Amino acid sequence: ILIASWLACFYYYFPDDFIRAAAGSAISAGSPYLIYVLARRYSFLDASLTKLTSSRLLICAAACAGANALFHHLWLLFGEQAAHQKKALVMLVGDMAGILIVLYAMKLVLNRLNDRLNPAGKNQRGR
Repeated sequence: ILIASWLACFYYYFPDDFIRAAAGSAISAGSPYLIYVLARRYSFLDASLTKLTSSRLLICAAACAGANALFHHLWLLFGEQAAHQKKALVMLVGDMAGILIVLYAMKLVLNRLNDRLNPAGKNQRGR
């Protein structure tokens, strides 16, 4: 996430503003990592992800979207772009929608892959 964010921020969004590009990249990568660390610390997740259920994944996704929007807008609040605070809800909704699209796309891909690798075991998956 950090490398992709650096590339997007430095070359596309803020090519003339090193500080804003670096801060935006760090927040974009740091927010999900912070949620991961907190989930691991409070036994919500384990290293093998065996405790990861659909509801816990949804909670992690919402927490990542919330943390990302919160930290970006705190950065803007203490920076020069305080006028952008009204867009925090828009960023939260957009982040959550993006996370859900990626999660459901991956679920679809993994289900299709499982069907191809195990055509006789379709009923064993427990949808």
